Amino acid sequence: MILRALVCHFLDTKSGRCDPSYKQIQKQTGFCVQTIAVALKRLERAGILDITRRIARKGRNSGTN
Repeated sequence: MILRALVCHFLDTKSGRCDPSYKQIQKQTGFCVQTIAVALKRLERAGILDITRRIARKGRNSGTN
């Protein structure tokens, strides 16, 4: 259902981009964030998706003080 939501509701066929937020996927599917995260990881491992992170978060212990 996650893959179907991505392809049918979020895929931009002109650019090939598909970058909805977890919240948008949750609204479309009704699944919790944890279920969405697991499904996306499985789709990536299967070679169906290529996930690129949009932001890099820096934590307190990242060594860049």
